Amino acid sequence: MSKLPPGRRPCAIIEFAKVGRMKYLSHLDLARAMDRAVRRARLPVAYSEGFHPHAQISFGPPLPVGAEGLRELCCVDLARVAPPAEMTRALSRQLPAGLDLVSLAITDRGRRSPLADLEAAGWEIELAESGPTLRAAVESLWAAAELPVARQTKRFQTTVDIRPGLRELALHQEAKTLLVMELSLRPETLVKPEEILQLLAERAGVESLTVRRQVRTYLR
Repeated sequence: MSKLPPGRRPCAIIEFAKVGRMKYLSHLDLARAMDRAVRRARLPVAYSEGFHPHAQISFGPPLPVGAEGLRELCCVDLARVAPPAEMTRALSRQLPAGLDLVSLAITDRGRRSPLADLEAAGWEIELAESGPTLRAAVESLWAAAELPVARQTKRFQTTVDIRPGLRELALHQEAKTLLVMELSLRPETLVKPEEILQLLAERAGVESLTVRRQVRTYLR
């Protein structure tokens, strides 16, 4: 297929799962694995200019090491448009087990990465704890008007209110205890899963909660 008209840049938005043993892969190692897979699949990826050109691939927010992701996002800038079905088949063959291709779509790339404006992430966290004390802690957290937490920067410690970024919080206690959350990714209202877990532990009267499995279910 031919290139897009001048001024329009194509990119492939790749949705993939990072599960199983791949949850221990660091973000840097993930980027290397995806870069190798894209090269082996011979996708028409665009390269940077200069003495050391590299494939132009960007990712959504990094996952914590040990956390799984069901619908992670990756943007691959393309030198030309290619049939999505062909790219999907070629890339699927090259990704290692645990990095599983969910979907691939071609879109126009503006000046900013299509992943630059992600708003929120969904989480499901399986906990070892259960019972009415934990449920009361969840309800208390959700009902709170403010949720101040301390954050350490390189130069100083500051306190921020993360309540505006807590978009959803629910506890399901059936066959297993599952904490379901939607957390903001915007810089001004960013919330980290570990911050919610620590606040819940404080309200439950324990030092920390035991996480059995941590899954980011979506990015949007």
